[in-house]
Order: sequence, then structure tokens, then C-alpha cells
Amino acid sequence: MSMPEISFIVGVGTLLVGTTTLIVGILTLRSGRRSAELAESRNEYLREEKERLEFYRQERLYLEEELKQERQERLEAQRKVDRLETEREKLRDAQQERTLRRPQEDTENQQVGERIKVWWRRRRR
Repeated sequence: MSMPEISFIVGVGTLLVGTTTLIVGILTLRSGRRSAELAESRNEYLREEKERLEFYRQERLYLEEELKQERQERLEAQRKVDRLETEREKLRDAQQERTLRRPQEDTENQQVGERIKVWWRRRRR
């Protein structure tokens, strides 16, 4: 082989190596860009997810507070119902006692009335 042929083969080889290196570089660059885009997309997703989690946390706190207030209101209402039932029972007992005492009081009142009539009649004579 002659020198020009060897130079030609070395030149073609160098050109092939350079072209291959350029292609590999371009593919690596594209892959790097795609990786960067994916990383940015993932970061954006994580930011959105963080915002959603914060929203749900605040919503949970609000609902817990609301539940606490409703429980307190229910407890107060139950206490009021208990108090009113106790009052009703006392009133019913008092009414029953009055009902039981009424005939006795009526009898006593009649007796007093009779005594007054007798006294008045005696006095008029």
C-alpha cells in the first residue's frame, strides 16, 4: 500500500471516529435534555402534590375543629335534655302529690267551713 492510500484510510477512519463521536455526543445531549425535562416534570408534580397535601391538611384541621364544636354542641344539648327530663319528673311528682293531697285538703276545707257555719249560727242566736 502506498502512502496516499494509507493516508486516505486513516483520514476515512478519523472521519468515521469523529462522526461516531459526534453522533454519540448528540444522543447523549438529547438524553440529558430528556432527563432534565423529566426531572423538572417530576419536581413540578412534587410541588403540586405538596400543595395538595397542605390543602388536605388544612381541610382536615378545619373538619376536626368543626367536629369538636359539633360534639360540644351535642353534649350541651344532651345535658339540657337530661336537665329538662329531671325537671319534668319533679313537676310530675309534684303534680301527683298535689292530686293526692287535694281530696284531703278538700275534706279539711269542708270541715273548716262547717265549723265556721256552726260558729256563725251560734253567734247569730
